[in-house]
Amino acid sequence: MSFHVPNVHNPIFMHKDEIRELAEKLIVGTASAEELLHYNRLCNQYNLAEAEWDENLYGNKNEIEQDIKEAIWQKAGIEKPVIKMPWRKWLAAASVILLIGSAALFFLNKSPKNQPVVTNLPSKNKVQTDIKPGQAGAILTLASGETILLDSAINGSLAQQGNASIIKKNGELVYSNDKPNAEVVYNTMTTPKGRQFSLVLADGSKVWLNAASSITFPTAFIGTERKVTITGEAYFEIAHNPAMPFIVEKGKTSVLVLGTHFNVNAYDDERALCVTLLQGSVNVSNGKSSKIIKPGQQAQINKEDNISLLNNVDLDNVVAWKNGRINFEGADIETVMRQMARWYDVEIVYNKKLEDLFYADIPRSTMLSDVLKALELTRKVHFKIDGRKVVVIP
Repeated sequence: MSFHVPNVHNPIFMHKDEIRELAEKLIVGTASAEELLHYNRLCNQYNLAEAEWDENLYGNKNEIEQDIKEAIWQKAGIEKPVIKMPWRKWLAAASVILLIGSAALFFLNKSPKNQPVVTNLPSKNKVQTDIKPGQAGAILTLASGETILLDSAINGSLAQQGNASIIKKNGELVYSNDKPNAEVVYNTMTTPKGRQFSLVLADGSKVWLNAASSITFPTAFIGTERKVTITGEAYFEIAHNPAMPFIVEKGKTSVLVLGTHFNVNAYDDERALCVTLLQGSVNVSNGKSSKIIKPGQQAQINKEDNISLLNNVDLDNVVAWKNGRINFEGADIETVMRQMARWYDVEIVYNKKLEDLFYADIPRSTMLSDVLKALELTRKVHFKIDGRKVVVIP
């Protein structure tokens, strides 16, 4: 999703009465898919409008905020909350409510009265069974072939690999090596479907591993480079070391960095391998060509090994999985359901191909039935759960 600072000549930046009218259409479910996307973009513009807000042109911001709040409360049939939320958070809440088809799906605060609520659900094809979301967990395979289930491992020392101590601490795996010049051995951390976990490498670099992914890494980094290999999806925050570049490999593709934050989506069933940069600078190459990308850019490597660059990438969307969110904007149903398959460990079966696009931002802790019900509110799709199989029905 692109973010653009609004100006008075931008026709998408409507005045307050038009905003109320569009919000009302979204809330009652009469808005088109284009209007849903239009509203979302409008919310993004408001989020960046603090320095440019012109009350004569756009109306009183507090008044608009209050009207949208009250419209949401009234249509959702909930009592007016006493909690005060900033303007930006209310816009985010409105986007969650409206972008998934005018569902009253609220995540206002952590109090019991304001737990996620779904109202106005479709009467047909309701999900009869439920599946829990994924959780923290992984399998660590040592150089000897021994495996450790990290789901159930308690905090503390788990193993010794040469001079490296392997510790589980605060829900993540930490490698500590006091003698990094010793013989290096390789370990692999694997997350099955329905699991994710984080790892601190021996150099202090941190890795978050998404579901159905793996990373193979040395217990210590020696020589002139630091190299790891991955499958699936991983987010990296690399410790800066100009004398020892960090390299992430997936098949023919390599990502070369010195110290930076980036995400690599390398699932084999996705249309392209995507490297997205949040901070720093990286070089993406695959033996055929190479590209240097800057923050906010994404390198996409297709099945023919061609590399293209995408600018102004929605970074929040890319790393939503790491931050506990299921987020998609303008995604087709197959893209959406691939995420569901990995996180909820389910098989997806399609009754018929769908052409519609979907928009949502939902906590990853949401039960599968609630996610599917929210998608059903678009009236574009229905679902049936049979054991761990989800059937997609137009």
